[in-house]
Amino acid sequence: MRLTPEGLDTEYAAGSSRTKWSAVEREETTAGYVLIYLGANMAHIVPRGAFPDDAAVAKFASEIEQRRTAATPL
Repeated sequence: MRLTPEGLDTEYAAGSSRTKWSAVEREETTAGYVLIYLGANMAHIVPRGAFPDDAAVAKFASEIEQRRTAATPL
């Protein structure tokens, strides 16, 4: 997953996708994950283990929130 000016870019074995920042409803950080909600029951789930330390988790979450709030609503 990459954070770009346009949105969240995700690559899978079968292809790739982009989620525009305006589609991100909220970000939530838990003890085990960073959750990027696109709806009530839909989220990108990023394990905290994907980051080297808590500071990197906080930076990632902060960047998501900044880009989400700056986005033009859908």
